[in-house]
Amino acid sequence: MKSKTIPIPERKPVSNETPFEFETVTYIDTPNHNSESTNEYGSGTPPEQIDPDFLKQLLNASKTKQRVGTPPEEYEYGNFEFFTPRKKSNKPTVIVGTDFDGVLTDLDGPETVNSEFFQKCYQPGTEKLYPLKQLKQILADEFDEYQKKHSKKHPAAIGEQAEKFLRNMSNNSNVKIVIFTSNHPDYVEAVLTYSKIPYIEIKKTALTLGIDKCNLIMDCLNETYKVKLRGIYLFEDSKKNLDDLVSGAKRGLKRDGITEEEVAITPHLCVPGQINWAEHDIEIEQKAMDTQIETSSFTKK
Repeated sequence: MKSKTIPIPERKPVSNETPFEFETVTYIDTPNHNSESTNEYGSGTPPEQIDPDFLKQLLNASKTKQRVGTPPEEYEYGNFEFFTPRKKSNKPTVIVGTDFDGVLTDLDGPETVNSEFFQKCYQPGTEKLYPLKQLKQILADEFDEYQKKHSKKHPAAIGEQAEKFLRNMSNNSNVKIVIFTSNHPDYVEAVLTYSKIPYIEIKKTALTLGIDKCNLIMDCLNETYKVKLRGIYLFEDSKKNLDDLVSGAKRGLKRDGITEEEVAITPHLCVPGQINWAEHDIEIEQKAMDTQIETSSFTKK
């Protein structure tokens, strides 16, 4: 067995000082079971063939600070190399739903996918992106070269203000942030990785299947424990998509018998490169804090 110490970020305060806490987690290597076999139980190893010693390890792990399997920093897919964020509660007081291209970046969707650099993300002769690990390296090389040449960030990279906003929202346990995009999730994840942003949930449209941003936010609300929810903030550079998000949010709340007086919906139609993220950061942090105090006081009565 191997033991590793992983930095886990606490909620980031408004100040620049970020506290970190460390915990030692022991990872138990899982045996190499035959994942391709099929039996009456489905795919995987039949129960009677599982190593009894491994089952004992599972039982002991449940009583201690042990996790079974591959440490998160060793996953090839989705490896963020920097740190593993603490798993957040799905009981937010505020939801932040944002588009990616043209909102978190200065290059809107059509400009991004039609650009020369974006074509480098595709495997030659196919309509498939490179695997995530290669994709991250391609974008890192492209963004670094652009910054050296122009002394500023690539317009398809996340801006400095947006970076700070995303970090604060990600580290605030009262905020659930979701990216609603028509772009490839792997591409979005690779750009987030370049900016060292903790993992953020990404939901992709599938217009051929009738899944637009209205459906995506309804799905998001359906997955969210809404007892403490008091605010939804939406950021889009497309009026149609913003209207879809607002419509979906209203329908999602109404479905659960929640009125707009109980949960305020605040939409923002954004102009790429002209978004005051610092102002939105303060507003949302304050809303989350005030709501937390309000719900705590209500609970004590």
